[in-house]
Amino acid sequence: MRSRLKVLSGSLYPVESFFNRLGDEEFILVLDSFIRGEGVNPEDLSCVFPEGLSEDEGGPPERFGFIEFWTYAGNQEVRISFSDFQKYLSEAAMAQMKARPDQKVDISARLDLVRTKISQIEQDHLAYIAAT
Repeated sequence: MRSRLKVLSGSLYPVESFFNRLGDEEFILVLDSFIRGEGVNPEDLSCVFPEGLSEDEGGPPERFGFIEFWTYAGNQEVRISFSDFQKYLSEAAMAQMKARPDQKVDISARLDLVRTKISQIEQDHLAYIAAT
């Protein structure tokens, strides 16, 4: 297990645990899911994007202005803003690129695509809020 994020506050344990538990190759696959606006459920953790929240809780995906992380074992859930998600993802990606320089080009390219997707999701959410 790689320590990509270090000791976030106790309430952010699901975020820290999610990014730290990913294997080196799995990290790239997770970024690919994020590019598609999809969350991921590795082992006993989950990261759920608005599309997944919409399927679970009903209503349009634009209704959800957050990304949810959850640990099954500790039954802990935390919802973070899109900007906080990008901050933690960037920190985890930087740590991954430092540990695996051979992945730097792939991670950097994917990170830009994730940022674009998150920006689109956030704009959709803001438009939804403005319309309601």
